[in-house]
Amino acid sequence: MDAGAIRTVGWLRKETRPPGTGFRFAIDVGYPGVLHLRFTPRLVAAVVCTPVDAEHTWIAARFHQQYVRLPGLRWLAARLAIAFEFRFIQPDDYRMVRSCLPRSGALTHGTLIRADRAIVAWHQLHRAALGDTPGASC
Repeated sequence: MDAGAIRTVGWLRKETRPPGTGFRFAIDVGYPGVLHLRFTPRLVAAVVCTPVDAEHTWIAARFHQQYVRLPGLRWLAARLAIAFEFRFIQPDDYRMVRSCLPRSGALTHGTLIRADRAIVAWHQLHRAALGDTPGASC
């Protein structure tokens, strides 16, 4: 955590590959739900998550790419990147989240691993914003 923001770096890789290899990405999270994602130095995204009710969240996303620089095609390349995200990545995430029981996001309702440190940091910011004690559930 750095001044109320969570900064994390990760790699998508096959389990058989050594740590630190594969596709590197970085995420900065501003509490409570503003994300800046860097997939490559020339492909970034901004995502805003706004709770609607106890089980629904409105998500707005904007991708920016610098690979294609021709007007019109530049917009199309960013649109294709976001379409890929919502067509192939998000449906799997959505199915996973919808199948999890209980629906609570409390840290006590799951098993966390080293890669989940940013999740723990978010919950720490959340508790601090609510004025809760460290042992309180979120």
